[in-house]
Amino acid sequence: AHLAMPEGVGQFSTLSALVIEIGLAFLFLAPSPEARRFAFVAQTFLQIGIALAGNFGPFNLLTTVVALALLEDSDLPVAKTGGSFLISRAEDLVPMANFASFFFAVFAVVWTLHNQTAACDATW
Repeated sequence: AHLAMPEGVGQFSTLSALVIEIGLAFLFLAPSPEARRFAFVAQTFLQIGIALAGNFGPFNLLTTVVALALLEDSDLPVAKTGGSFLISRAEDLVPMANFASFFFAVFAVVWTLHNQTAACDATW
């Protein structure tokens, strides 16, 4: 995807990806909720940027779902009495996140096997 972009954009996106994935990854373990919240936002924007650049692999979405663990319960939408949210407690997000992670992991494996099979068929 970087081949179709101006050289400066490609260099900036590469630098941003390296800083976020290597440097800010240490914030995942930070005791401060603000630091973890910042790491979540940075990681989410990185994954959105990768998807917009043309890499539509399921790992972008899977990484974003797993990054939800960086947020505090108070950061998540919780149903209020008479509210319109479907989640009654923050703890209810855990099974949904587990299911989403499993679903996207299976999808990633199937997608990869399908693409590898198609690539192998094209070479024969």
